[in-house]
Amino acid sequence: MEIVSTCSRCRGCIRVAIDRPGMHRCACSRCGDEICIEVSPALADGGALERCAACGEQQLFRQKSFNRAFGIAVVGVAIVFAPLTSPPYISLFIGAGVDGLVYLLVPWIGICYNCETEYRGTPAIADLERFDHTTAQRIQARQERIARQRTE
Repeated sequence: MEIVSTCSRCRGCIRVAIDRPGMHRCACSRCGDEICIEVSPALADGGALERCAACGEQQLFRQKSFNRAFGIAVVGVAIVFAPLTSPPYISLFIGAGVDGLVYLLVPWIGICYNCETEYRGTPAIADLERFDHTTAQRIQARQERIARQRTE
């Protein structure tokens, strides 16, 4: 299983391959700031993803690990070639087909609503719900409330 987190200081990417349970200290490759990843025995054995290993949040969601820039590029190329193809605009259908095929082939990843830590390569991702805007807004409001309390 791979866990990808974001450094709170410089927003750099921290990647960790996890193969055993316990506390893992991981350093940012950019600034050297350390974060702690606590992996439960159940998660290390491919079990449930009950909480975020980086921040402890219990709300996680799943989404496809789909490169949005690639998807937009495929559609953009299809649009550019649309007037030039015969039958007219067939490139739009071909572009949509390529985009859909790639979407079907890429794996699911789990993501924490709170810290956006990503989880890859564990069967537990299939048990997560898809992204929910209401849950995201509730967690964001809680983060803002905590930040205000710290400044007061």
